[in-house]
Amino acid sequence: MTPTNPSYLFTSERLGFRAWQQEDIDAMQEINSDARVMEFFPALLTMEQTKAFIERMNRQFDEKSFCYFAVDVLATKEFIGFIGLFRAALPGRLYSLCRYRLAIEGQRLGPGFCYGRS
Repeated sequence: MTPTNPSYLFTSERLGFRAWQQEDIDAMQEINSDARVMEFFPALLTMEQTKAFIERMNRQFDEKSFCYFAVDVLATKEFIGFIGLFRAALPGRLYSLCRYRLAIEGQRLGPGFCYGRS
């Protein structure tokens, strides 16, 4: 799916990072309901969970200026998933997480993450 207003917050050589749009819901739901992508999650996400995720990411960006950003391939403007940052508080520690969930050329890459302790 091509977003209607891809004004990018920042770009890499090949990718554009932007705020989430209503047009992203169906494409993100397709990724969230793919068993290969969600292999290491407890369950596939429902449409309502996907909508809540997107709302939560927009709210987090408004509050903290970072989130899991919607990502497009710049050459095609095609939405491929998310890449971004999240802060997680676990007992006795604060972690900064970098996560992604992508679909590229019809092949789901699945979730990934890296983290650093604060």
